Amino acid sequence: MASQAFCDPCSEEDKSSFATRYCADCEEQLCKDCAESHLRFKAFKSHHVIDLSTIGSTIHVPESAKKYCNIHVDILLDYYCTDHESVCCRVCIPDCHRLCEKVLPLDQAAKGVKNSSLFVDIFKDITHIVETLDHLLANREQNLQLLEQNKITITEQIRMLKIRLIKHIDDLECDLVAKVVTMQEKNEAEIQKQKDDISKLSTTLSDSKNELEFLKNHGSNNQLFLALRENVSEIQKAESKLDYIISSTKQVEIKFYERKNLNMGSIGSVIDRNRSCSVQYRPLRNQKAQAQPYTAKPLIEFKSGVKLNLKSGENYYLTDLVVTRDNKLLLCNYNPSYPKVYVYSECKYFEKEMTFPSDPFGIALIPHSSKAVVTMPLAKSVQFIDTASMTIGNQVHVWFAFNGVAATEDKIFCGDEQGSIHVLDTNGLYQSKIPCCRSPIYFIVYNALNSQLLVRSRGDLRCVKLDGTPVYRYNKISGVAGITMDRHENVYLAGYNTHSILRLSPDGKFHDTVLRKDDGISYPYSVTFSRDFCKLVVLNNSHKSVVFYRFK
Repeated sequence: MASQAFCDPCSEEDKSSFATRYCADCEEQLCKDCAESHLRFKAFKSHHVIDLSTIGSTIHVPESAKKYCNIHVDILLDYYCTDHESVCCRVCIPDCHRLCEKVLPLDQAAKGVKNSSLFVDIFKDITHIVETLDHLLANREQNLQLLEQNKITITEQIRMLKIRLIKHIDDLECDLVAKVVTMQEKNEAEIQKQKDDISKLSTTLSDSKNELEFLKNHGSNNQLFLALRENVSEIQKAESKLDYIISSTKQVEIKFYERKNLNMGSIGSVIDRNRSCSVQYRPLRNQKAQAQPYTAKPLIEFKSGVKLNLKSGENYYLTDLVVTRDNKLLLCNYNPSYPKVYVYSECKYFEKEMTFPSDPFGIALIPHSSKAVVTMPLAKSVQFIDTASMTIGNQVHVWFAFNGVAATEDKIFCGDEQGSIHVLDTNGLYQSKIPCCRSPIYFIVYNALNSQLLVRSRGDLRCVKLDGTPVYRYNKISGVAGITMDRHENVYLAGYNTHSILRLSPDGKFHDTVLRKDDGISYPYSVTFSRDFCKLVVLNNSHKSVVFYRFK
């Protein structure tokens, strides 16, 4: 049984009285007498005093409900600034809220909060998040079970593959042995025939030799002369036949040559394929504070462009760029003499370069990973990059010349020369094709909020769903250049021939021209935003320079 708490005011006077009440405003536990005295005073009549028996003998005040200022630790939090949507103490006001128009006493700001939509919404949101976390825990447990089942299944697959390989090797052995036997029998038959011909000729010549020797010893000169004359032609025939036998006789040997590249190295590969988690979290609603919510200001004005100091001594034809999570700028140089991706830390300082097997054209980051994918249209392949170590990874050959590229957590979208979008997984394995237009696709941007693709071809911008269904089209642009989006889903188009950057609203309608030739824009190509969306990064001056424009 839990020990009973003592009265805080009595304890300060070295008295031991058991607490029966708790004042939430004073954050003190009170005995019966102190509680009655507490409520007699006019200043305390509005205090919230509760019976400890309804919640237990002790009470724990959550850290989030503590009443003292985090900056001025001995001062009570007794004001609420609606401009900053923050609770503050009286000392904070001249320091941080001197120019704020609406600073309310905490009692006034908190009036009726228990029945407010703020409480209902936050309570529902917390419940919703906890439920989502429970689903996520269950999902992780299921994933562990799936991995265990994967191990069992793959182990059995490998065992069966081993059996098939051994059987295949046995079949190969039988085929080779059968070929050896066939070759042996064939060559033995030919050699035996040659032996028969040799023996026959040898017997004939031996008989002629014996006849001549007999006539020499026992015959007349006439008989020997006639026999010799007869053998002259026979000897010529024998010599001719001997030449034929010798010329057609080969030293036959059967040999076995082991295949030099027989070492397979591997009988297969095991990869871990990542897919988006099936558990998704979407807020029930935007939190409605009792004060007016802050509305983000649109990006209208901007500061003059700042040119990036590129590495000297290179021949540049820059075609695409991205900014990584750790604020590194990656630039693709589509140049056969300098097929490289350049890396600039803090988007300012040259860090390193990566030389590619072919000219890199487009680049996209794979979200929530340390991988990027680069298209190499001349080599009909895509190249992966490890953005953590900034090293080149696997090269995957494909059937098409890909230019533009975008990526999600589990898919890569590549635009080809015929106007189709090809879908790969994040390991480069081909999945499907999305019909889009009839001209080469040079740039693709993925809109994660609406699961749509922005596709840029010559003089044309299209927004399509992932099945190719058109959403909108904007064709009041000239040439080929890049596209990007800000955090409000506004679309930015580079006008290569018009020396401008256009902005479209999320529905594809023209909004304004944010940058012009007077701002230093000259033949812009690819565009992207910095990680904080405060800078627009432009490949400028006919693929030869990079300029940063900071928005106010």
